[in-house]
Formats: sequence, structure tokens, C-alpha cells
Amino acid sequence: MMTDADLDAKRTPLVIGSNSFPAGLVFDSRVYSPIGEVSPARATDSGASAMQHMAVMKAFTVTQ
Repeated sequence: MMTDADLDAKRTPLVIGSNSFPAGLVFDSRVYSPIGEVSPARATDSGASAMQHMAVMKAFTVTQ
């Protein structure tokens, strides 16, 4: 878990184009499909020489 209980209670599915990820996503361009939904990323980006990290993405609904 990356968040505390208060923020985690506000988690909502992460939606990218036609895909929905209820628990979030560790983004790897080598396996994400369709890659065009995340332009300008390319399928080979996550396999680049000296790649050291990938994006961890979660979505939350926060209101004032």
C-alpha cells in the first residue's frame, strides 16, 4: 500500500483510454496495449538501456 487508510478510501479505478485498472497500474510500455493511448510513449521505452524505474499510477477522488 502506498497510501494511508484515509486516502486509500478515496481510491477510484485508474482509466487510460479504453482500459480501467481498479487497483492502479505499474506502467510498462513493453506490455501496455494499445500503446497509442499513451502517446508519445513507445513500446520500447520501458526496455531502454539503463532504465531504472517505471511509473506507479493510482487514481483518487478528492473533493474540497
